[in-house]
Amino acid sequence: MKIFTKIFALCFIVVALVSSSCRRSNNSKYFYDAKKDTSAPKINISVPLLNDTYGYGEDIHIVGTVTDLQVSGFGGKLQSLNIQVDELDNLDSVFIKTLLLKTPDVDAKEGYTFNEKMLIFAGANPTFCRLEVKATDYSSKTTRDTVYFKIQ
Repeated sequence: MKIFTKIFALCFIVVALVSSSCRRSNNSKYFYDAKKDTSAPKINISVPLLNDTYGYGEDIHIVGTVTDLQVSGFGGKLQSLNIQVDELDNLDSVFIKTLLLKTPDVDAKEGYTFNEKMLIFAGANPTFCRLEVKATDYSSKTTRDTVYFKIQ
């Protein structure tokens, strides 16, 4: 009976030590920590290019990537992404209306590739547009990138 008790106690101690060593603390390098997040999201708009011109009835593709790092080499967490195309009364001027508004689900992702499409069949010649992409991470750092283009 004494040997059974000793073996049971030894097994219990081993299990307790192994389980406590497997637990991660909030200080673990594998957990995202918004307080240590020193990097704002990065936006790269591939299409459209600045001052591109499209024809009415032509597909307008909106393509790019958003990435977020907590610190160099360590992934962060995106909280939100807004992709918006507004019509302006002339290039880089007064807002008329929103033509496209997308808010993809990027919650807790390190990166996201967006690929949207819009089409305007007809309009006043030319239609000036502003594409604005806005990304926010969980440390409340926000980045915006803007591209102007027109449709005629």
